[in-house]
Amino acid sequence: MHDVKTMIAPMAEIRELERFLIDHGREQAGRPVPTGWGRRRNKKPHGCYASAQRWMRDPSVTYTEGVAVSAGLVGHPIAHAWLTGPDGGVIDLAWEVPGAVYLGVQIPDRIASAAFVRTSAAMGGWVGELLPEVIRSGWTPGDDA
Repeated sequence: MHDVKTMIAPMAEIRELERFLIDHGREQAGRPVPTGWGRRRNKKPHGCYASAQRWMRDPSVTYTEGVAVSAGLVGHPIAHAWLTGPDGGVIDLAWEVPGAVYLGVQIPDRIASAAFVRTSAAMGGWVGELLPEVIRSGWTPGDDA
């Protein structure tokens, strides 16, 4: 497994998001999309955010956002969103080939939904990353959601 925290550490001095991921993120290995989730894929640009946000209200999964290292671009973390299944595994509805490794923060539904509403209103209905808004809200993993 790649040490994604070490890969993004130089950026952490510049960006609050990378620092948050280093402090609170959890690495997850990539895997094929579990049975039953494949039909929910979104292959459009930035489709990772749309797909994960669309299904984040499903009580069997948790919205997760951070960075992923593509199997084909080892060494280059890419901002990304996915779902974490009840078994703790990645459910990536955007990438055809799963990433080699993911580093992200699982955001409880209540926190993610509130960030979605605030971000959507500010961006005229389009929503991308939620993690910057979650960080601005002061939430950290372990806080009572």
